Order: sequence, then structure tokens, then C-alpha cells
Amino acid sequence: MKLFLCHSSNDKQTAQEVYFALGDAKHEVFFDQSSLRPGGDYHSRIRNSIKESDGFIFLISPDSVRKGAYTLTELKFAKDRWPTPSGAVLPVMARETDYDTIDPYLTAVTVLEPSGNIAAEVAAEVYRWSQGSNTIEPTKPRGTVPFMDRLKGILAQVEAAQAQAPPVPAAPPAGVSLAQLFPGAWQVQITYPNGMVGQAMTEVYGNGAFRAQGTSPIARFGLEGTWQMVAANQILMMGQQSDGFRFMPFSVAVTFSQITPTMLVGFMSTGETVVWNRVA
Repeated sequence: MKLFLCHSSNDKQTAQEVYFALGDAKHEVFFDQSSLRPGGDYHSRIRNSIKESDGFIFLISPDSVRKGAYTLTELKFAKDRWPTPSGAVLPVMARETDYDTIDPYLTAVTVLEPSGNIAAEVAAEVYRWSQGSNTIEPTKPRGTVPFMDRLKGILAQVEAAQAQAPPVPAAPPAGVSLAQLFPGAWQVQITYPNGMVGQAMTEVYGNGAFRAQGTSPIARFGLEGTWQMVAANQILMMGQQSDGFRFMPFSVAVTFSQITPTMLVGFMSTGETVVWNRVA
């Protein structure tokens, strides 16, 4: 999905975390710090980027709703793009803000009020959008592909991946749910779209937490966070990832095509296929 991220300069750290989380989930995000090249008409490029976006994320804070803030100009461009915000605009409470100071256009839809990691919860909400819950259905701007066409392409890729999976029923053994099978220690093999392979030792806890240490084709990594079952054969994992130098938000959905007490086979929303082998 192509998304526009609107934020106050005083919320740049939070915006960067959201930007990285959405980028890790393969979304194309307009973020002024990295998306604007020097020179040219700044205002026109902002307006055109909003016109070409599938969705608009507004980080709410006292600074972003302050009279005279440029974020309100960006919000005006969003109103021109989507006369009604439902299914296209995601307001996020980045910092506590008096609702009376927030533009009614934003409060016309449910404001996301994160209870934990803001970036992870925004990425999870956008993932739900991409799965058809509160789906963005934009009017077609000239020169862009409608979101529903993009979604059909994503679903076609998912179906192709499922067709290549072993012909084993996805349902877990009778009387046992994936949520019951998932906790434990797992050796995970990760096959990337380019054919390269990584490994991770993953510990999943019954209280909804997990942590992992592994190697990708280019670096070692660590993950920790929370998990939840969102469908009979699907797990959503959110938290932080580290490459040893920095921490970044992490959010991915794992859909399993084969489920047994000792092995799980499936694919991730970021494009990798995975085989989980229980070690404890």
C-alpha cells in the first residue's frame, strides 16, 4: 500500500518508528525526511503525494493540531483527496491531546489510541486494512492503480504460495487450537523470496510474549514482543527487532498451511516462507 504519514516535527522520532515498521511490512510510505528531494515546489509535491496515496496516517499531538501547523495544510489536502475519511484516514493518538482541539474530520472515524508500542499497533492496523477489515477503497487518482486492484494482486500471490505448500490440511489436530500448540521452543527456517535462507531460535510463551535470536543472509538479528492468534491458522507477531546497533518496530502475520504438534509450515506477510520445528 502507498501511505502518507503526516506528523509534527516534534513527533519525528515516533514518525520514524512508524515509517520503519510500515516499510518492513513492504508498504511504500511518504515521510518528509526521506521522501522529499531538495528543490522544486514543496507544497505541490506534498499535495501530489497525498493524491497518489491509498491512505493517510495522521499522528495526533498538541503540536500537529495547533493552529497554523503545516500538518493542518496536509490534512486539508487529505480532505480534498477523500471527502469522507472512513476507510482511508487513520488518526493515531501519538501524544495525549484534548479531543476538542482535534479537527472533526479526524474524529469522524475511530482514533487509534495505542496501549503499547505505537509503531507496532499502527502497522497491525494497516495490516487489518490490507486484509479487508476497514479496507481503503480510494477514488482512482490519475496514473495510479486502485487499492482493490493492488489487494487482488496480493491475494493472488498468497493463493500461489498456498498452492505450492504441501497438501496437508491447515487445521490443527482435533480439539487443539493453534494458540495451544504455538507456545514452546522452535527452530525456524526462513526462506527469503530471493531463495536465500536464514535461521532463528524462537521461544514462544503462553502469556502472549515471544523472543528470538537468528541470522539472515546479511546479519544477525534479535526479536522480542507479543503474539496473538487472529485466525484459525494465522498468528500476528508485533514488537521490536535489533541488528545489534539499533532497535526498530516489528510487525508480521504468519499464515500456516501445515499445522502439527511438532512442525508448522507457512508464509509471512513480508514474503518469506517458514518452517517451524519444535525443539521443546
